[in-house]
Amino acid sequence: MAEANVKEVSVPRWWSFLLRGIAAFIFGIIVLAWPGSTTKVLVFVFGLFVLAAGIAAFAATYADIKREESFFLSLMVGVVCVVIGIMTMTRPGAATVTVLYLIAAWAIVYGFMIVVSGFEAPKGDSNVKWLLVLTGALSIILGILLIAMPGLSVFSIIVLVGIYALIQGVLLAIVGFRTRKLYKALGIA
Repeated sequence: MAEANVKEVSVPRWWSFLLRGIAAFIFGIIVLAWPGSTTKVLVFVFGLFVLAAGIAAFAATYADIKREESFFLSLMVGVVCVVIGIMTMTRPGAATVTVLYLIAAWAIVYGFMIVVSGFEAPKGDSNVKWLLVLTGALSIILGILLIAMPGLSVFSIIVLVGIYALIQGVLLAIVGFRTRKLYKALGIA
């Protein structure tokens, strides 16, 4: 019976969500704890956060491939995160507006991918689906806000991104634990 349900579980392993949630939460704490830090530090820490999210997504891709499940979405999340993470870390001296648009682009693309993964969430727990959709929607909203207000001060950008990261971290950690619970119920944890 559990084997028949395995094909319905096409999201990354629970730990992928948990790792991304922890990375986001730590990033949010760092950003909000030192809001007066320079733009270069913000960019570097943002690059580390996105790179960590990409590595977690690649690990989930590998797990999906081993289970012979759909892996395209987790692979795309990994590619987008790693590319943007490397771009931001290799150009930490970029102008504030460039950084703003880079963060906004990441937030929109990443948010869209999280929304899509929400609709592919396990059938056994509708809360996982809606938590992922909410997380993705918040990311898209952040990206749109950053694009719509390019004149934001560095401090405002830091506060917005920090608060978003804390919220995303909590939501993704909850998704991770709920997905783990579902996997255990299906006997595939």
